[in-house]
Amino acid sequence: MRKGIAAVAGTLAALSVATFATSSTPASAASAAYSLASSTTSTGQKLPMRWNPCQPGITYKVNVSLAGSTSSARAAALADVKKSFDILGSATGMTFTFTGTTSYIPDGRSWSTEQPAEIVVAWVNPTRTKTSSSLLGTDSNGRPVAGTGGYSFKQWAYPGEPWTGAIGRGYVVLNALENKTVRPGFGKGITRGNLLLHELGHVVGLEHVSSTSELMYPVLISRPSAGYHDGDRAGLAKVGMQAGCIDVPSVVWTDL
Repeated sequence: MRKGIAAVAGTLAALSVATFATSSTPASAASAAYSLASSTTSTGQKLPMRWNPCQPGITYKVNVSLAGSTSSARAAALADVKKSFDILGSATGMTFTFTGTTSYIPDGRSWSTEQPAEIVVAWVNPTRTKTSSSLLGTDSNGRPVAGTGGYSFKQWAYPGEPWTGAIGRGYVVLNALENKTVRPGFGKGITRGNLLLHELGHVVGLEHVSSTSELMYPVLISRPSAGYHDGDRAGLAKVGMQAGCIDVPSVVWTDL
């Protein structure tokens, strides 16, 4: 590993949401097929926000305490999370490794330095202080949304060389008050599988799009089947193995 990093930029978090709504108004800043998150450096260079896809395994833990009122319901929720990561891995060529359940809830500005895994998926109750999260977004009326996905991205540069960067932490926070609104599993309708896949899309660097046919459309709508669509998959390919490895210095992300 080369030495002499010029600088490490501050952590950035992207908060994007999927909401339960009956309308289908496109997001004003969305694209037609897929949209990739990016960051602009102090020199005006635009960097794609993505993980190093060549990691041996991006770790994730799941907090299912509020995912259901019974042990079987919580087990089903955990199974949906695992399947979602499998689908995401197939679409990106990246490896995601489940490392167990947790009681941790991503919250506040320091979530990325406190998490017990590189990605944490957690259900929260926004009406209760001990089980809420400030990361859960709100809709245009100020109401908590169904879910939020985000990440932490760092930039760095070697002397005399261009800046580069990588995501190193991510989270998905789901609103437990919407559990009864979302059908468990995958398939047609408004499903938990599609909600998870949408938010995980944000975690790996996708943004909202204006096409209702894509899962990254900003409103969670009833669909004939679950899963990513053509535009979603095209975007996921561009943030995954197809985009190549990122040489991440150990002082930037110590575990990548």
